[in-house]
Amino acid sequence: MKKQDNESLIQEIQKRLDWYTMEASDEEFDADEVQNLLKLLDGLTPEEEKDRLSSDEVVDNFWKYCA
Repeated sequence: MKKQDNESLIQEIQKRLDWYTMEASDEEFDADEVQNLLKLLDGLTPEEEKDRLSSDEVVDNFWKYCA
């Protein structure tokens, strides 16, 4: 996959995650979908950005925040 295609896909995933976290109603929110998107994003992220939290850590932090 080209770097530009990869970046476009990353941006699209981030937009979907933003929608889920900022706009989705309780009925629209899909925790499994969010987790899958985070894992996909984790796999597409360039190596220099890998020192960020893993998708599992982000999901755990999200649920702790919501509790």
